[in-house]
Amino acid sequence: MRKDDWLKKQTIQFDSKLEEVYEQLAAFRYETDTFLIGWIDKAELIQQINEKPQHLQKWKYGMREFWCCNLERDAKEPLSLVTYLKTTP
Repeated sequence: MRKDDWLKKQTIQFDSKLEEVYEQLAAFRYETDTFLIGWIDKAELIQQINEKPQHLQKWKYGMREFWCCNLERDAKEPLSLVTYLKTTP
């Protein structure tokens, strides 16, 4: 919630260079603090969500709500993302 409140107070110049926008959003830390351990495309995620019982479809953290995806069972290997991006229009 603190990050959300801070972001709402920022005046972001989206016509700036990408590096400047990252600085304005303080998003630069995500370049070093974020790791890809799995991924899933939206269509497959929605299909999986719809097959789950209602109480297992979403989880909440603060004011945010997220769809559930089991990273061990449902997500795909990180390296398969390269092939997906190259073959998907």
